[in-house]
Amino acid sequence: EALDCCCCEAPLQAYGIGLGAAAHKSMAGWIARLRAAGVAADMDYEGRSFKAQMRSANKRGALVALILGDDELGKGEVVVKDMREGGAQKSVPVAEALDAVRALLG
Repeated sequence: EALDCCCCEAPLQAYGIGLGAAAHKSMAGWIARLRAAGVAADMDYEGRSFKAQMRSANKRGALVALILGDDELGKGEVVVKDMREGGAQKSVPVAEALDAVRALLG
């Protein structure tokens, strides 16, 4: 079942990082879609720096990070990063993002 808040005790599967106002707004929609698909997901709501958002993703134990900036938004892509040790990242079309997250989550 999807988690509805950031204060739940269950492990976080995905963390969204939005860089820029438009990307941040779009990421909020992605978090809602991930939750609706049963993925425990959250994001930064304070518009902090990329580094601060990555620290939050690590601190929360996220397995996957979705990174969306203005460049990615313009290309219709999102970066999907495996947050586990030595994890890779790749840009995927937004239409394939949910499948890419699910593949990383196993």
